[in-house]
Amino acid sequence: MSQEKKKLVVLLLSSVLVLLFITAVYMIKPSNVVKEAKEEEVEKEKLIRVSLIINDGVNESTLSAKLESGASVYDLMEHFREKGQLKYEVTNYTFGEVLDSINGLENNRMGKTWMLYVDSFLTKDNIKEIELQKGSVYLFKYESGSN
Repeated sequence: MSQEKKKLVVLLLSSVLVLLFITAVYMIKPSNVVKEAKEEEVEKEKLIRVSLIINDGVNESTLSAKLESGASVYDLMEHFREKGQLKYEVTNYTFGEVLDSINGLENNRMGKTWMLYVDSFLTKDNIKEIELQKGSVYLFKYESGSN
């Protein structure tokens, strides 16, 4: 085989190898992109949107946030406290937390107390034990304790 033919074969083989390498890179890359997109989608699914409504008997305000799945009502309240959108006080007891006040309105003032409604249903559960649910509405209403 002549020297020119050898160079031509080497050049041809080199070109084929380069094309194979480029093809392999492009075939692998889309799967990584798909994998990253799926991971991002899973991360988004971990976040849920919920609303917290504060009704003091005169005014009502609604706060909305996205929190991680598994967070509690207490976590939601902390989220808004950290953003400066909510002030509240709780007392910790061995059986759990008791909400004492929201935005300066204390329980038992004028016979009223803060009641928590989850999707319009009154609950007496501890705020740290109520797991947030996607799309649910959490309402703290300042009202007579007999409601």
